[in-house]
Amino acid sequence: MTICNCSELLGEVNYSELLDAEVLSQLRSELQRLNTQYPVRSVDGLHDLLLYLGDLSRVEVSDRCDLSSDPQSADNWIASLLDQGRIIQLSIADEERFVAAEDAARYRDALSIQLPSGIAAALLEPVESPLVDLVSRFGRTHGPFSKEDVGARFGLPPDQVNGVLVELGQNGRLISGDFTTPEQDNEQTSTTDKQWCDANVLRIWKQRSLALVRQQIKPASPEVCTRFLIDWHGIGRRRNGPEALLDVVEQLQGIALPASCLERDILPARLPDYRPGELDELCSTGEALWQGRGKHGTHDGRIALFLSESFDQQTLPPPADEVEDELADRIRDFLTSNGAVFFSAIHSAVGGFRNDVFDTLWRLVWNGEITNDTLAPVRSLNRSTRSTASSRSGQTPTGRRTSSRRSGRARSQRAALLPGTEGRWSLLSTPEEGTFSPTERRMEQTQQLLDRMGIVTRESVTAENIAGGFSAIYPILRALEDSGKIRRGYFIEGLGAAQFAAPERGRTTP
Repeated sequence: MTICNCSELLGEVNYSELLDAEVLSQLRSELQRLNTQYPVRSVDGLHDLLLYLGDLSRVEVSDRCDLSSDPQSADNWIASLLDQGRIIQLSIADEERFVAAEDAARYRDALSIQLPSGIAAALLEPVESPLVDLVSRFGRTHGPFSKEDVGARFGLPPDQVNGVLVELGQNGRLISGDFTTPEQDNEQTSTTDKQWCDANVLRIWKQRSLALVRQQIKPASPEVCTRFLIDWHGIGRRRNGPEALLDVVEQLQGIALPASCLERDILPARLPDYRPGELDELCSTGEALWQGRGKHGTHDGRIALFLSESFDQQTLPPPADEVEDELADRIRDFLTSNGAVFFSAIHSAVGGFRNDVFDTLWRLVWNGEITNDTLAPVRSLNRSTRSTASSRSGQTPTGRRTSSRRSGRARSQRAALLPGTEGRWSLLSTPEEGTFSPTERRMEQTQQLLDRMGIVTRESVTAENIAGGFSAIYPILRALEDSGKIRRGYFIEGLGAAQFAAPERGRTTP
């Protein structure tokens, strides 16, 4: 079985477009304890700071201390901690820095530094992965960085650091990507090489960036949303031709539409000069197909359109009806062996009364198992429904009486057809189990909803009768938002807060 997760489907993320530079600047200050909210105010506070950040110079210590009452507080606290043996002074990258005594062995083993005397023996035990520990802490307390940044901090060759970064990346503790550009980065972090970011830091950065975007969105009224949806579907625009029809099918695919309204209302509203034969051409050439989605009334039902290349990936609803009888099985077996065939061939092969074969065939059609290479039989059913009353009275739909005498000429095959049997019939193919994972199918379904609606809400998903409801696609929507593919916000007044908008694609969102 194919196993796939959302990140694999979404591909590489351009973080520099997704994440806000101002948010990063504020987050960096917090991570480095440079914001004025929690300055160091005591000896113990300075010791905790060194355990959290690692090595700091005297200036870096002062920048993080509250010196309002005594400008010499930082120096006094440093002297006190040195006297107590709680911190030590080391030369790192040609700079004197202070390190918590608990980290003495870690710096010794990672950087090959000579330690001062007087350190407790319990703090000198060898450390298993000292450089990994230092680099990991560097990542937790910084924004995006490169191997050059780490190398410069610890006085190490960048290539030596790179192996550690790759190891942390493989463990999921660091994420690589294009996080910033020189214009975005106030610290001018090197962007000539691959950038890295701690996974938790990236998560916070994304959450805050997305929250900022949501705050900038002003909800629109339902009336404005209606106008947006009309424009989103191109209603009122002048567009025609096979490519335009393919665009419409792509946007509508998967939704169950009343067959009687499809070519009378739905398609003409989007394609003003639409002709029924255009959709037949797409079906006959294999570019599009249709599937029954349940019978409605005597001769009507709902059908869904698809681009043929997308059908196998769709998450389809369960059959509306279990069609289990001997005649249905014979029809299935015949179509499995013979592919697309005319109704006359089906009738000849399976036997029985023609009307029985016709009724069973259409039960399988409305059940979503069989399709046709044209929509002609669907149109014929609707026309026969409209003309039933007048035909029974011996009149045509226009009121003219039909002749009771038959021509001596043999009736053509076309004239002998039952309305609703035109075209060639075939079984809808089912992909082999495991071809597409559940995640792939849900991703395709979610992308389809976004393309059709522009804005996906809990209410709109409920209206489409999707298996599992909104909770089934919510994880996909969240993953798309996290990757910057869509935006979450309160777009429409009066609906729930869980609203997701697709990219604008040249159209205006509410």
